[in-house]
Amino acid sequence: MKARVNHEKLIRLFLRALPLPFLPGPEIYDLLKDLQRSRTELDIKVRRTTQALLDASRLMSELEKELTQRSAKVNKLQEEYDKYEQLAQVEEKKAEALIKQIQDTLGKGRIRERWVALAINLIAGLIVFALGVFLAPWIKGLFGSAG
Repeated sequence: MKARVNHEKLIRLFLRALPLPFLPGPEIYDLLKDLQRSRTELDIKVRRTTQALLDASRLMSELEKELTQRSAKVNKLQEEYDKYEQLAQVEEKKAEALIKQIQDTLGKGRIRERWVALAINLIAGLIVFALGVFLAPWIKGLFGSAG
């Protein structure tokens, strides 16, 4: 089995062995390692933040594009609605004029139709009366009623 060599322990041992007065070598090494670690963590956080900002920017662009498209569709629908509303108002006026004309025509025709119907009913009644007067003796003779 190979023994794993811990590089940090070797460096710390080497720094302790150096004759540096008033300079604690291992502690300086620890500080340098902490600085390097925090710089690496800071770089990672900056990269994540940058990526998140890029994603948010892309999302905002997509949302803006979609909202612009929907706004254009709403404007188009509003124009179509206005056009059909104007057409409906024109058609409504035409329909009102046509209905009024029909009612006027029927109103005038009603009086005439009533007089014609009265004349027809009177003529039919007179014919039935005349037939009854002239045919009554013959019908009585047919059935043999004494009268």
